[in-house]
Amino acid sequence: MKNINFNSTYFKILILLLSFISTLIGTPFQGVTFFVWVVEFFLLVYLIKITNFRIKIHGKSLFILPNIYLFYNISSFLVGLFISENYWDFKALFNNSLGLFSSFIFYVALRSSFVKAFLTNYLRFSLPLIFVLIPFQIYGYGFYCVPTMFILLFWPVIKKPWNYLIIIFTVCLVVIDIGTRSTLLKNLAAFLIPFLYFFRNTFSRGFLEFFRKIFMFLPFLLLLLGFIGIFNIFQIGSGNNESLMIKEKSYTEKGLVETNLSEDTRSFLYEEAFYSANKLNFWIFGRTPARGHLSFTFGDLDPANRGERAQDEVAILNIFVWTGLVGVLLYFFIFYQATFLAINKSQNIFSKIVGLFVLFRWLFAWVEDPNVFNLTNIFIWILIAFCYSEEFRNMTNSEMINWINSVFFVKKKTFNFKH
Repeated sequence: MKNINFNSTYFKILILLLSFISTLIGTPFQGVTFFVWVVEFFLLVYLIKITNFRIKIHGKSLFILPNIYLFYNISSFLVGLFISENYWDFKALFNNSLGLFSSFIFYVALRSSFVKAFLTNYLRFSLPLIFVLIPFQIYGYGFYCVPTMFILLFWPVIKKPWNYLIIIFTVCLVVIDIGTRSTLLKNLAAFLIPFLYFFRNTFSRGFLEFFRKIFMFLPFLLLLLGFIGIFNIFQIGSGNNESLMIKEKSYTEKGLVETNLSEDTRSFLYEEAFYSANKLNFWIFGRTPARGHLSFTFGDLDPANRGERAQDEVAILNIFVWTGLVGVLLYFFIFYQATFLAINKSQNIFSKIVGLFVLFRWLFAWVEDPNVFNLTNIFIWILIAFCYSEEFRNMTNSEMINWINSVFFVKKKTFNFKH
């Protein structure tokens, strides 16, 4: 990979625009597809350019799975070009494929210099502009502030006052965006998992590895239990629980509407996706990103009048519908390998912390994280790259502490790390 100036004006502008389009819902720019596509296209071209098409980084077999996943998605996109029947199919194909192609950032994020530049430029130029968005009363401030969630993973060792500011900012973000359950859950996990730092000599690698394996396979077990009707995790606490009722801004109308945070909004999506796979027989390879699944709930909104929904809120369902069981298994093995490397092949506790958060994001992929080209998916792949990267995994604890603090322009120094 050739040397790139990650502090170029072009790079800074792209980060700023990516932050903006990550939370367009509720703004005057909502639905401006052309604007979104232009931003995503130029960022994707930039990522491809700086990887210099050297997808097999350093020629190592370690990256075989991400390579196969990327090329499989490209193949699915090409097939989608041939099966698309109308404007809406092509629009879905490009929208959905851009979400899948966010994995291109994996190859660049293997370098600590890129991740640092991304975070630094985001903190300097993008994050302060969140105050410009507040008058629009947008939905989902958490989608704009995804990079702060990454930084939160290091809060125990971030130098004062930045550690306090990050925590206070996260609390404010969760409160102002309380209607978005994903913001609450993901930031809570990003805050709690780093407590491992204080117990780094308590939990052995073997214990963490056992924990990792259990939760990597847990979604498949829960899916089976739900499928045969024994236990549905989405229905825990669901119902008319008034203590969890809040008022939030509606997508389609002004004013406040009541939302139950415990409401089951996922089971029917699984039912529709599996019903469609059985009826249309796309279990193995999916329908390509050009087509969605049959939907009894949202089918009336299909502009092509086929009763389909092109994209769901659940990442794993999108991958299944678009790329079939093959795509799901590839996605699973990438997370499996990433978490294995972070837990078992790292020289610092922070790689293990990131690995556990990646494990959480694997679980969360069965609940939300829709596959769109935004900060959420960009940082999922940055987290995965962090686990794969030998540069990150070979850092000592002190080196990792210096690296994360350098994001805040803290003068380089050696931080004491007590073993």
